[in-house]
Amino acid sequence: DRRLTKKMTGLVSYVQDLSERIYDLKLEENSEDELSILTNELYKITVLLREAAESQQKLAENLETALADISHQFKTPLTSLQIMLDEIYEDPEMPAKVRQEFLRLMSQQIQSMSSLATTLLNLARLDNGTFKMHNKTVTVQELFDKVRQNLEILADLRGVELEFGGDAAAGITIDPRW
Repeated sequence: DRRLTKKMTGLVSYVQDLSERIYDLKLEENSEDELSILTNELYKITVLLREAAESQQKLAENLETALADISHQFKTPLTSLQIMLDEIYEDPEMPAKVRQEFLRLMSQQIQSMSSLATTLLNLARLDNGTFKMHNKTVTVQELFDKVRQNLEILADLRGVELEFGGDAAAGITIDPRW
């Protein structure tokens, strides 16, 4: 029967498309014969596969965005370290108190980069499903103070004053490491 052969050929083509991750939905008829039932089941599978592919794509895009953000965030402490090292190197007569302050700030920047490296590892764990968040409630002021501490060197060098103008006592539940 030509109609049956055409329908079988269409199903084979449809399954081949699925194997190549082509999730176009093709449901031409909806009768109750066995091939139509098979077609309907393939249609359901197609919907599931397409949704899974879209979800995977969104996860990949989010991971790419997070990695780009972390890469950018590495530049801030590296720039600060480079500037402070240059200052120490170029000024052998630098007062001991200033040199100590630079060394303290450099240590903070190294801790910041270490934290970013940990974040990269956690992203890998998040990607494979083994990451656990450790949320706690902190005040917005505590969060701002941490941000200010990480940016104070660059802010000072560029003459930028960091100010907070919100509800300092407001609480936020986060994993502070993130």
